[in-house]
Amino acid sequence: MKNIFNSKYPIIQAPMAGGIINPQFVATVCNSGIIGFIPAGYLSILQLEEFIINVKSLLKPNTIFGVNIFIEQFRQSNIIDKPKYLIDIEKELNYKSTDQVQVPASISENDYIDLLIKHSVKMVSCTFGFFNSKSIQRLKEYNIKIIGNATNIEEFEYCIKHKADAIVIQGTEAGGHQASFMNERVNLTTTKELLTQIRKVYPSTIIISSGGISTSNYKEFLNLGADYVQLGTAFMLTHESSLSEIIKQFIIISKNTTLNNKITGKYARGVQNKLMEVLDLETVNHHFPIQHYITTEIRKYAKSENNYDFMSLWVGSNPDNFNLQSLEDLIKTLTN
Repeated sequence: MKNIFNSKYPIIQAPMAGGIINPQFVATVCNSGIIGFIPAGYLSILQLEEFIINVKSLLKPNTIFGVNIFIEQFRQSNIIDKPKYLIDIEKELNYKSTDQVQVPASISENDYIDLLIKHSVKMVSCTFGFFNSKSIQRLKEYNIKIIGNATNIEEFEYCIKHKADAIVIQGTEAGGHQASFMNERVNLTTTKELLTQIRKVYPSTIIISSGGISTSNYKEFLNLGADYVQLGTAFMLTHESSLSEIIKQFIIISKNTTLNNKITGKYARGVQNKLMEVLDLETVNHHFPIQHYITTEIRKYAKSENNYDFMSLWVGSNPDNFNLQSLEDLIKTLTN
């Protein structure tokens, strides 16, 4: 087990985009000796900078944190007509909005890296792809550790080839979006299967295991050869995350998760609900992240109403994580 990030514990808090965690949350995790990650996904550059500044203001001296970035193809801001199935859902919920959806422009890698350098961020992870050669060169010049994400050995090897310092391997049990970027097929390989397969071929590469990991089993993954483990659902289901207590209780009671690619245009694991059932019957014409923005407004409305039937409740499949506790208690369990 190699500790290239000089963290006290070989544990990482997953970057959970979509307003799940706030700066106080990330700083608390980091100050405990666990590596906390800021999720840049769906934030503007200004919002991300504010997040970074707030986290830094709460950190103990010499405490590290990371930032996660979505790799997206360039797109301009665009307006898309809302599909009929979404209008029908709004009628069912007695919610009226505009008949069009505003899709924001993508943020360039260069803008992200300028921000990382400006605020002396020490590590960055990338999801849904890998940085281009110019970005890699700039990150290396400033000694910023680069972490890739992979769901199979082909993607893992791609990250190695492009000079990743460490790679998150994500099994099918993981909550939220599958990090696949070389194909759009659903990943059904378990985290342990993926770890065992890759470690045999690459005995010295820094591996971060993610998917199905809990307080009760994370040491098994370290013993199997992972250098770090990454947990998301366990952190999400703490009192301090931004999900309402009602929604957290619904997740804990339901426990039934499934993979779906109709809500956002990319396979993601979450609690099976009516939104998934409705969209499974529809033809979705857009990929991620366009489809994400098409369904964002109705999901935000459902969240504001504590209506779990029409939210996206991205959680992993390990039932050991389905319990409500304080962030302090979770950290104590992980670090003792």
